[in-house]
Amino acid sequence: MRQRIFSLAGVLCAAAEQEQETLMLLCEAAEHELVGQLRDGITPEDCAEAFVCAGAWIAAAGILTSRACASSGEVKSFKAGEVSVELSAEERSGSAAVSLRREAERLMRPYIKDSAFGFFGVQG
Repeated sequence: MRQRIFSLAGVLCAAAEQEQETLMLLCEAAEHELVGQLRDGITPEDCAEAFVCAGAWIAAAGILTSRACASSGEVKSFKAGEVSVELSAEERSGSAAVSLRREAERLMRPYIKDSAFGFFGVQG
């Protein structure tokens, strides 16, 4: 399944040759992350299509984040008359990475444990 995640992630983020090793490691990490979140009794094969897409989105987000961190992430241009701010490509990459992770979580929601709920006892 990791190879399918890697292939799709490479396309999603247009990974350069020098990013291939990093992308493979990110795919491995994404796979482990998703496996660790699966509900009891659900395997990656049970939700293979969603699992591969989500893993690829998470790995691609990692590459985009690393690109954004490697650059200055500064505003490319700023215009005061009729206010116009243009973000650098790296800044847009950071936003895209957040969106990819959010979509991966949404796609896997039916298959993963609910981590948003917590029950705390209150001493009275």
